[in-house]
Amino acid sequence: VTFWHDEGALASGKAPAGGDRAETPKDYEVAVRHVPHAAEPGNWVRTTGVRADLSKIGDGISHYHAAVLAQRSRIAGFRGALFLVNRTTGDVLATTMWGTQADFEAGAAAGAPIRARAAEVMAASNPHVESYELIDAGPLGIED
Repeated sequence: VTFWHDEGALASGKAPAGGDRAETPKDYEVAVRHVPHAAEPGNWVRTTGVRADLSKIGDGISHYHAAVLAQRSRIAGFRGALFLVNRTTGDVLATTMWGTQADFEAGAAAGAPIRARAAEVMAASNPHVESYELIDAGPLGIED
């Protein structure tokens, strides 16, 4: 995942660095960035990807702000979240960050109904969940 300040920077950053890419990069808008605790190497990340109904993207963003962040913030070890959307394709990535692997694992069970309700709000399909250990926090520090 890379982050760009604006569309111009994104466009200039897409130039091949010498060689073909295995996949075409996907572009997302950062619709929600909630990082009250600085992300650090060794934190754990869960990313849920779905394909949302294009007419429900705004509902999904509102729901994430109003409900998901409040619910996630009450779970021990929660460090932050990103909600990324592609308003052309309907692709959505919801990413949560956790302090330790134990926090991450405990958050999985508590997060299942939260994910299910968010998918329902967006009339989402094709869910997939991926997990990672954070190696480099990059721009995921505390919010400005």
